[in-house]
Amino acid sequence: MGYVDVVLGLQWGDEGKGRIVHYLSRDYDLVVRFQGGANAGHTVYIGGQKYVLHLIPTGILHDDVKVAIGAGVVVDPEVLKDEINFLNEMGIDVNGRWFVDPRATIVFPFHKKEDALFERKDGIGSTKRGIAPAYRDLYQRFGVRVGDIVNNKHLDRVLKKQLEFNNIILKHFGEKEIVEDDIKEWLLGFREFLAPVLRDVSLLVKDYISTGKRVLLEGAQGALLDVFFGNYPYVTSSHTVTGGALVGAGFGKEVVRRVYGVFKAYTTRVGKGPFPTELNDDTGEKIAELGEEYGATTGRRRRVGWLDIPLLRYSMWLCGVTHPLMTKLDVLEGLHMVKLATSYRINGGVYDVVTPTLYELEKVEPLYETFGPFEGIKNARKREEFAPEVKRYISKIEELIGMPVEGISTGKESDLI
Repeated sequence: MGYVDVVLGLQWGDEGKGRIVHYLSRDYDLVVRFQGGANAGHTVYIGGQKYVLHLIPTGILHDDVKVAIGAGVVVDPEVLKDEINFLNEMGIDVNGRWFVDPRATIVFPFHKKEDALFERKDGIGSTKRGIAPAYRDLYQRFGVRVGDIVNNKHLDRVLKKQLEFNNIILKHFGEKEIVEDDIKEWLLGFREFLAPVLRDVSLLVKDYISTGKRVLLEGAQGALLDVFFGNYPYVTSSHTVTGGALVGAGFGKEVVRRVYGVFKAYTTRVGKGPFPTELNDDTGEKIAELGEEYGATTGRRRRVGWLDIPLLRYSMWLCGVTHPLMTKLDVLEGLHMVKLATSYRINGGVYDVVTPTLYELEKVEPLYETFGPFEGIKNARKREEFAPEVKRYISKIEELIGMPVEGISTGKESDLI
């Protein structure tokens, strides 16, 4: 009997999941993306070459691994086709190695236009990739799904309903209405590209595990951006926790073996929303520059702060993490002082975990333990080679989260140690 493992982010996204998935996936047969869309940007470096993928799982970079996009993903066919072309240009043979669930939802150009209009009006912090409007149409029950591209009669019916609604929105903003024939022609331009790769991903996973094969699920964003459990309204539009993995890929929890939870050695956030440990000083700027903290999708500068244990503990509980993994420890090398938020003070009381609602996080005061200097990280090949203060930092994290950190990355292309 095979099994399924899950990789999730435990912060506000950008934890380095793409690199971790690439590292782990050499030991798997199938990698499945289960939620989100082209708002994700998963970056991998191989031999100095940078690969940024937004929809295709980074497991595709291993020749003997197949990948799939699950029903819980919203798919921009233009981005997807560009990625496949990019991989082919880089000499990576993807033929017969990638699949898309026909129940995944299509992101249209008008979704991206609406996303930009709402961002300009409300300033939530969207990537302007059309993700929220596409999920909205899905839950309104007139979303167009990838499989509709091969069913003209059904496509005409659902597309008509979708355009009636979206044209009202565009008219409200003073934008030109969408012509049904034009948008249908745009979509059918991807029929030849998508029709051969349509596959029920839920049954594909079932086939793999029933024949003793190994499946890895790849999440996007992070647990603190979950539409239910994150800092609403500064969240993404899908479920980024383990429950979302089961729904987005389509199977029950009984087959899940491990849940890998990925977190940075510090914390970052993009866009608005509370950030208790944020650094608005030279140290924050230095970490941002050393860590190249700019979004792979938007290019926006990420906000930077110290590692936040109360929020990390909360995310680990939400996701049922069995194997925590730390990334970007090397970014902190050379700092004379590193802080770790061990708990919060709220209205005179001290708490080691807190529900990350907007009104809670806006009033907390982080309580810190200080470490440093940080040395001997980038050249270390085992943890024993870290400087004493680095080892003490890791030990304190393990003590506070109640389990060992199973792997630590110390560079863009280094193995986990």
